[in-house]
Amino acid sequence: MRSRGRQGVAIWGAYGGMNVGDEAILAGLVQLLHRRGRGDLSLVVQSTPDSPLEARYRKMGLEPVSFRQPLRILRSLAKSNLICGGGQLVDDRGRIGFPVGYTAALIFLNRILGGMPVIFGIGAEPITRRLSRWLVRRGYALAGSAMTRDSRSYEALVAAGFPSERAD
Repeated sequence: MRSRGRQGVAIWGAYGGMNVGDEAILAGLVQLLHRRGRGDLSLVVQSTPDSPLEARYRKMGLEPVSFRQPLRILRSLAKSNLICGGGQLVDDRGRIGFPVGYTAALIFLNRILGGMPVIFGIGAEPITRRLSRWLVRRGYALAGSAMTRDSRSYEALVAAGFPSERAD
């Protein structure tokens, strides 16, 4: 996944909620990236800087970047390819904007900053809001490819507007 000579990888997902499955996806992804010689890893997180959770991620070789630090997010996205993975990232049952809007914004920013974002191992629920479908169709579709965690998630992602030829 070396897009335009980039060595860094930024990771965004529904991590930190103590969901064993999501944390396992993250651990496996980090292990794979380390084996492939990718040492410059950042993790965009929602928690506050320097929380105990972030200390755990640092032990895994990740540099946590909080949503409360937008300039650090931009710097990370400018030098990295983005992997959006883990968790229910296609879901509009909660408040508008999360997680669909945040994810679409990060994909968009990474793409305009020269990165090649990908979607890896996400869960998806059927999308009911028009704005959420638009964000998936326009924002998520900027990702080079998408791999969902199950066939139901694949169907929901494609039904929301992600190109089926780039989804698995």
